[in-house]
Amino acid sequence: METPEIKEVPNLPKALSLEEKKYLLAVERGDMANVRRILERAQHFNIPNINCVDSLGRNALTLAIDGENLEMVELLVVMGVETKDALLHSINVEFVEAVELLLDHEELIHKDGEPYSWQRVNLSTASFTPDITPLILAAHRNNYEILKLLLDRGATLPMPHDIKCGCEECLRESKEDSLRHSLSRVNEYKALASPSLIALSSGDPILTAFQLSWELRNLAFAEPECKSEYLELRKQCQQFAVDLLHQSRTSEELAVILNHDPDKPSYEVGEQMTLARLELAITYKQKKFVAHPNIQQLLAALWYEGVPGFRRKSSIRKFFIISKRRNLEEKERDYRYSSVVRALIWRYVSSMHRKCEESSVTEEDINEVKSDISAFRYEMLEILNKNGMDVSCAEKKEKAILGKKMKVWERRLMKDFKVAPINSEEMEKFIYVTAPENEDSLAR
Repeated sequence: METPEIKEVPNLPKALSLEEKKYLLAVERGDMANVRRILERAQHFNIPNINCVDSLGRNALTLAIDGENLEMVELLVVMGVETKDALLHSINVEFVEAVELLLDHEELIHKDGEPYSWQRVNLSTASFTPDITPLILAAHRNNYEILKLLLDRGATLPMPHDIKCGCEECLRESKEDSLRHSLSRVNEYKALASPSLIALSSGDPILTAFQLSWELRNLAFAEPECKSEYLELRKQCQQFAVDLLHQSRTSEELAVILNHDPDKPSYEVGEQMTLARLELAITYKQKKFVAHPNIQQLLAALWYEGVPGFRRKSSIRKFFIISKRRNLEEKERDYRYSSVVRALIWRYVSSMHRKCEESSVTEEDINEVKSDISAFRYEMLEILNKNGMDVSCAEKKEKAILGKKMKVWERRLMKDFKVAPINSEEMEKFIYVTAPENEDSLAR
């Protein structure tokens, strides 16, 4: 009887040695001096493995990023720890300083024609799917600052192909993995629907929100498997247009927005209103936009004053200041509209930042303070030790100040906790490596 061919098994995290556990613990606790000594020793003796990962697939860089320890991140990068998908992790936790540091490092080590660091990870244990790029992930997080940082460095987001596209690339990807191909399209549209990305990349964000909302509506019916995701993104685009409209503060700003038409001369105060943008909102079924109180107030004013149609300019002049400039050129029209839109975007982004700053203290904030205290403790011990003082009595592990989550992580790390289900002995020889040689009971 022929022996069946053994297929490739996912490469799960290996068991850690005692030195590797100490290394990860020192990184997580912010013990800079001890981590530096371990890294220097590893450069000479290759022990421990500075790129080792715990049972959840997190390496030293990931732990430093989770703790928002920029000095530790910089030390690990300088000492040669592989960055892999650390950039994506820093974007995911919105650690802006680490994002900038890792982008600078990537520009130094990347060579044309070769994959980026975040593309050289094991797909079976990767935290992010292959279609996730830094720009897409930043758009998912809707982080304005990180998005601007990436766009300023030339990052781009290609437009998704039509769902009925029959090009060679789409046919190949769909044949290889139809599920991944479908989820990739959802991720791309999720990025495109990011309010911060629209505000940063679109010259007419209101029109972009209208068009994208309509496209997402069509996709929801064309791809019913992902209908709920597309409809949720459609609501997000609609809400973004409403939020921008909510930032209008004067009747003149509102009139410039609602009467903007790229194919006609610029609207001037006192002229008959065409309300081209409002008609477009009705065409794209933007109910929330049309029902906004600002628009309803303007429509009521027009109705009761007999405008448009009967009194025309004489009635409008009661509500607006007569404009001194009457230039009908296309540049002037676009300038007025874009100026108002830029003001709306600035107010929108400012209000979003104020909401974040006004949020109450969370558990993450408390854990960050605990992490800073722990790092400061080890730094003080190192300073005292260098100045000839006896600190042996102070170096006790139980005095590390940790949050509940970190205590659970340390316990699992030291007890070799495995995430993967229990396998038979026959399968374990393919998945897990044997325990390190000469490991005593204490190390186990």
